[in-house]
Amino acid sequence: MSRIEVIAAVEDSWRAFRDSFERLTTADLEARGACGDWSIKDVAGHVAAWDLALSRLVTGRDAGRALPERHVDSFNQREAGKRAGMTVGEVLTELDEARRLLREALQKAPEELFAAGSEMRRCIDSYSVFHHQEHTASIRTWIKESGRSWRGKK
Repeated sequence: MSRIEVIAAVEDSWRAFRDSFERLTTADLEARGACGDWSIKDVAGHVAAWDLALSRLVTGRDAGRALPERHVDSFNQREAGKRAGMTVGEVLTELDEARRLLREALQKAPEELFAAGSEMRRCIDSYSVFHHQEHTASIRTWIKESGRSWRGKK
């Protein structure tokens, strides 16, 4: 896949993730149980954290540091703690900003980072595309199983 195709896949998966909860109420976004004990707000903060980590890796700002996946539990716990006191609006603003920063990083990255089989391409796929898809599916399942109702049509 070319840079354009990879960026399109990242954008498509992110948009599907964001759309999966776009029409829920704030109370629904704060309700526990969407992903284990996490609320959708928590999941959104979690996705933002991984997108931000990926943008730092792509730009080389975290060169030489351990990849977050080598310490997933501690990374997730630390990042969740940072967002515990944030409002839904603050988390969603951070999620949108993380998307912007990741898109900019990918647009400026050298073409070789997008080569199939490269370490960075594996990170791009697993930290963003597959990660977004995983949480989109869990949110949709939770919405269906919990009987959450949608706000008016967008």
